[in-house]
Amino acid sequence: MSARPIVGFYRCDSADLVESTAIALCRQTLKAGLRGNVIWDDKAARGKLSRSMWLKGGFLAHAEASDPHPEWQPLLLSGEWTPELAKGNAAGIVIAVNDLAPPLIAGVRAADSVLEKLLLVFDASDPECVERCRLHWKTLNDAPTTGDTSAPTS
Repeated sequence: MSARPIVGFYRCDSADLVESTAIALCRQTLKAGLRGNVIWDDKAARGKLSRSMWLKGGFLAHAEASDPHPEWQPLLLSGEWTPELAKGNAAGIVIAVNDLAPPLIAGVRAADSVLEKLLLVFDASDPECVERCRLHWKTLNDAPTTGDTSAPTS
């Protein structure tokens, strides 16, 4: 079992910034030689993100999780997270947009978690989204751990 995943929250002041922040995090994931999952339950927004990743993101290779051969893809986009999704392309980083579903929180808290980092990008102009993120922060920080409990140093 590895150490508890690093959890980061990225507060954006508009919906446009949410997309550009997600793209920047995807770019950094690939630059670091890692693989990732992008979770966004808004199908239309996820489609727009996908187009932007090809056009504005500097041609970031990715696919929808439901596409054939997920193991070939460095980035998978999906409306929901499952442990199988992370294993599908050996993703160690999950970028979740605007919310965390209970299975993802459970995945972060699991003793056998394959996740290294969970990055939540959220629209701070949406008060309901901000409140959900506060609850997620509390849930994740109150989570019991079975591995390394030290704070990340970087």
